[in-house]
Amino acid sequence: MDNLAPLAKAHIPILAVIGDADEVVPVSENINLVETRYQALGGKIQVIRKPGGKHHPHSLVDPTPIVDFALLAAQATATPASSGSR
Repeated sequence: MDNLAPLAKAHIPILAVIGDADEVVPVSENINLVETRYQALGGKIQVIRKPGGKHHPHSLVDPTPIVDFALLAAQATATPASSGSR
């Protein structure tokens, strides 16, 4: 949480899937701070909040939003060399 600047500077997007009732990793002490700090540094962060969700399970019933985030992030960081163009 205290080393976000290099990630923001490198334009690394962050996705967090959290339960808003997590008692193991309290939202107010963790992802809320990360989200605020990362945005202040100019970083892109998407937080998917599962209403009433606890610490487990970590994923979503429908993983489509996670896949979509990963695909968009990959497209945004693709270079001509890595995308097959020569």
